[in-house]
Amino acid sequence: MKNKLYNTALIALGLLSTVMAQPDLPDAPDQGPITGIGWLLAAGGLIFVRKIRDQHKK
Repeated sequence: MKNKLYNTALIALGLLSTVMAQPDLPDAPDQGPITGIGWLLAAGGLIFVRKIRDQHKK
């Protein structure tokens, strides 16, 4: 029983020291504005306007 307690304490101490030795995780990167979405919206708007214009010509 005494040997099992020592083994458990030793394993817990080893795991705790491993966790404490880990460096901090870096922060999320600053991505800034996403320009691809602007181009996608502009292209979708042009396609929509063209479809509406073609429907009114008929």
